[in-house]
Amino acid sequence: MARIHNGNLHFSRRAWLIGGISAGWASALLVGEAGARAKLSKEAVRFSAAATDGKTCRSCALFVEPSSCTFVEGTIDPNGSCWIWRAKDG
Repeated sequence: MARIHNGNLHFSRRAWLIGGISAGWASALLVGEAGARAKLSKEAVRFSAAATDGKTCRSCALFVEPSSCTFVEGTIDPNGSCWIWRAKDG
C-alpha cells in the first residue's frame, strides 16, 4: 500500500512483495520478440499424472501434440493435468 510521508511516496513491504512476485510470474509467462519463452518446471505448475475434474493436458489450449506444453518443460503426459490448464477456444 502506498502512503505519503514528508512529501515522499512510500510503499509497504507487502506492496513491494506482491509487485515483485507478480512481475516475476508475468515475465516468465510472456513471449519475447524472438518467440523465446522461459518454461516452468512440472513442480512449479503442480503437474499430476491424474487429471483433475476432467481437465487433461490433451484438452488444454497450451498442450502441443504429441507430448509437450507451451509453458511447461519436458515431456508431458496427455492424460496429466496442472493448475495452469486453459480451455481451448471453440
